[in-house]
Amino acid sequence: MTPIMLRDDSDASWEAWGREDPYFGVLSSEEFHDGHMDARAREAFFASGREHVATVLASAARYFAGPPAFGAALDFGCGVGRLVIPLARRFARVTGVDVAPSMLAEAARNCREAGVENVAFVRSDDDLEGLAGTFDLIHSVIVFQHIPVARGERLIARLLDHLAPGGIAALHVHLHRHASPARKAIHRLRARFRPLDAAIALAQGERWNRPLIQMNEYDLNRLVVMLHDRGFGEIHLQTREAGPNVSAFLFVRRPAA
Repeated sequence: MTPIMLRDDSDASWEAWGREDPYFGVLSSEEFHDGHMDARAREAFFASGREHVATVLASAARYFAGPPAFGAALDFGCGVGRLVIPLARRFARVTGVDVAPSMLAEAARNCREAGVENVAFVRSDDDLEGLAGTFDLIHSVIVFQHIPVARGERLIARLLDHLAPGGIAALHVHLHRHASPARKAIHRLRARFRPLDAAIALAQGERWNRPLIQMNEYDLNRLVVMLHDRGFGEIHLQTREAGPNVSAFLFVRRPAA
């Protein structure tokens, strides 16, 4: 069980999700809770990954005529391998990156069960020191929203350093939650003072020490300027809405050498 902490530590929270309820940690739907993950739910979970990869690659093809090569792909925040497995069906080699060793272990098990052998896993840190080489596709979805913004911006910059000439990055960020200032302030306080989070969880009928899921809003202007300063002059944007949350998928391509 997760101990209560005075402040939220996002790395520790994701390791706890990986140990206790990894599939729900990746996709927060009741059917993916640990106690509900039967064969039907498992198929639905991985089918959603196949559909997502197909959609992303179709968008890349529409914007940039696709990656210049299907040699190497990277999925940042890979979790249990929901997207790594379908990427491995299309690319010669795939690297899954995640901060939680428990998530990486589950992803490796899923790859073995799927008969996928062209995948390597790397534990993330703020400088991505374990990552080597360049990639034709760098992808991340529903990940950066759970990382504090300053840290997330640094990680995006590090990821872009690993994009091959002509390679495509498809990066998803949370922009805005339609909520009152008071509700947003309470969420920030829950991360900064975990006893408050525990009290609210109990009041809502949840486990008092379940890991917190952060929702951090990124500034689109700052991201566009960062991309521009790194030589990405063509940026394609897709906005998404899920309940009260508005997010964006940014597609960029590194100019060919």
